[in-house]
Amino acid sequence: MRFVPPWLTVGLLLLPALGCGEDTDDPKGDDTAEGDADTDADTDTDTDTDTGVNTGPGAFTFLVEGSLEELSFGLQRMDPAATSFEELEQGMVVTDATFEIELAVPDLATMGIFDEAEPEVHGQVWMAVLFRDPDADAVKVAPTDYYTSLGEVVLIYLDGPLGQTLQDAGFQSGWNARRFRPGLGIDYEQYVPNTDIQLHQNTLPTLSLRLEGDYELSTDSALVGIMVTAPEDLNDGKFVTVADRPITEKNGIWGMNLSASPPPSHRGLRKLDDDAAVEMVHAYLVGESGFFESTDQILGLACDDDSPLFVVHMPTTTDPTVGLRYLSKNLRTGWSLYVGQGSDPMERADPEVALAASISNDCRRAD
Repeated sequence: MRFVPPWLTVGLLLLPALGCGEDTDDPKGDDTAEGDADTDADTDTDTDTDTGVNTGPGAFTFLVEGSLEELSFGLQRMDPAATSFEELEQGMVVTDATFEIELAVPDLATMGIFDEAEPEVHGQVWMAVLFRDPDADAVKVAPTDYYTSLGEVVLIYLDGPLGQTLQDAGFQSGWNARRFRPGLGIDYEQYVPNTDIQLHQNTLPTLSLRLEGDYELSTDSALVGIMVTAPEDLNDGKFVTVADRPITEKNGIWGMNLSASPPPSHRGLRKLDDDAAVEMVHAYLVGESGFFESTDQILGLACDDDSPLFVVHMPTTTDPTVGLRYLSKNLRTGWSLYVGQGSDPMERADPEVALAASISNDCRRAD
């Protein structure tokens, strides 16, 4: 039996039919019941007083998109600016794409100021996450795990009454759900209902990438190879190839699979991110060894039209602040393909480019 902290209870419920049962409570409370002796319409004109209340236990229904294999769900408490996170406090193995969690009212002593514009309002924020969990322990995001969904939805408890700023943004005392924008923070303008909250697996890594296309190279040699490495490695002669093979296909066709992670020395060499490994596909004349050597002649690069292709690798992460940094830069974990302009990758290539990349003598680095 797992320990459940007193301020949080999470239960996994199979939901064969959402919406069963009726809630006949008036969400606005009983403030306007008939028979109230107060007939003075001018006595309550303070629009700064919060009237939306949802201060009991919070029930939220989530809908997970994508594969559920080795998948767990959890909540991570965070500060409103998402600059610090605590360990996963409670999690569950995802066995059904639709499930419900129930949250108890948190302890006021654990809350902090939610919005500096209303310092008297205290709150607590959790980010909903999905992570690969082969051990199915759902206790923490272990070093061998990685996030598959991050930075999409936050659950918020506010201890009111709320002022005009938060009311105008649609918040209420008690439980709230909001979209999160990596790099920007909690989206005050995008309200999320408590049911069918979609979680996309937006940080699911691409662990392998297939590259192929045609080639047209002017050379007297019949043996041509293709290899993937960081261009900087070629400049200093201390190269490490990520993939390397002779072209054996006929009719001017080439292809290769990328799956191994680049070495640490390839990361942080370009402007994308300190963790990004930026590689390029090179065609070369195969020497006596049968694989690329520093003395081999580079014949050309893989291009999309006239723009060089860059193969970018981002590592998976168990640090939510790192994962949010990647998302804020629109960087995907694992392998992805970019189109270059000059000597740097500028924008992500369309997926079909990976299977239609052309290698020629005319495709070369600008630097």
